[in-house]
Amino acid sequence: MQILLVTLEPPLTPDAIVTGNAVRMTQLEGALSQAGHRISQVWLDSQTKHPQAFQSRDELCSIITRQQPEAILVSNWELLDLLPFELAQPVILDFVAPRPLELLFEHPERVSEELRLLQSNLSKCDLLLASNEAQRDLLRFTLLGAGFDLRGCEPVLV
Repeated sequence: MQILLVTLEPPLTPDAIVTGNAVRMTQLEGALSQAGHRISQVWLDSQTKHPQAFQSRDELCSIITRQQPEAILVSNWELLDLLPFELAQPVILDFVAPRPLELLFEHPERVSEELRLLQSNLSKCDLLLASNEAQRDLLRFTLLGAGFDLRGCEPVLV
């Protein structure tokens, strides 16, 4: 299966600072490649003109149209805002950090708005990946608010 990996950062390189997000994406890409999937990665970058970087929703849509992946794996829920609502491909979100909970401690005044945006963006997803059961459980009410019917279906894999 051809999977388009949409990330906030470029892949790991020996000369760059290592971030947790880049390590996570490298691990996911390796696991998916070992399972026989073909992965291509694009990332949001407003600074460079790298051929695999995009700067806007239009550029990302153009990449999706050109590559015609069979699935789209998104590394960060904020990137969902750049996807069109109607896609033929399934959209999978790697939701490993409970960002709304972190925001409660960092910027409590922004939690309500972030949850509203999260719910809106989650409606674009077909499947979510979480790091553990607790994170999956934290997502349940948010998924209900986003319109997921959780009866007899589990849209979050751990």
